[in-house]
Amino acid sequence: MASRIVYGMAERGQSPAVFARVNGRTHAPLEATAVCSALVLVLALWFPLVNQALWKIKGQTAPPPGSVNYPRAVPLAGFLSSAALLALRAAS
Repeated sequence: MASRIVYGMAERGQSPAVFARVNGRTHAPLEATAVCSALVLVLALWFPLVNQALWKIKGQTAPPPGSVNYPRAVPLAGFLSSAALLALRAAS
């Protein structure tokens, strides 16, 4: 979805024109898709914020009715394990 947003912005002149190009066969914005994918990959690998944000959200709000409710320790464990893996990788 992010690549389509970048594509739309490029068509309107709000981002670089290279992102407005689409592939002739697939009609997909390949440059925008590549850049957005790379950005998500970098953020996911080097900034373990999702687990930390989920831990905070779970402490502030009640889960919606009928949803699966995991303990608050699950996102905390995910954050700690991600941080530990990053530290181990940086040390090696």
